[in-house]
Amino acid sequence: MEEIVCPECGSTKINLNGHIHNWKQNQVCKVCGKEFVLNTQNKIVPEETKDTIRKMLLELIWHSKFSILHQQL
Repeated sequence: MEEIVCPECGSTKINLNGHIHNWKQNQVCKVCGKEFVLNTQNKIVPEETKDTIRKMLLELIWHSKFSILHQQL
C-alpha cells in the first residue's frame, strides 16, 4: 500500500477524517492540520448549466418575494 503524504507539509503522519459529501475518504495531517482528499476529480460545470441554475435561482427569489408581498396585503 502506498504511503499517504500531506500535500501541504509533506508529512506522512496522516489520520482518516471521515468522508466528504460524495463518500470519498477525507484525510487530515497530524502535523499541519491540512484536510485533503486523495484522487479528487474536479468536474467542470458547463456554462449552459450555470446559466440555467442562475435563471432558476432568480425565478425562485422572485416568486419568494412576490409571495411575501402578497401575504402582507
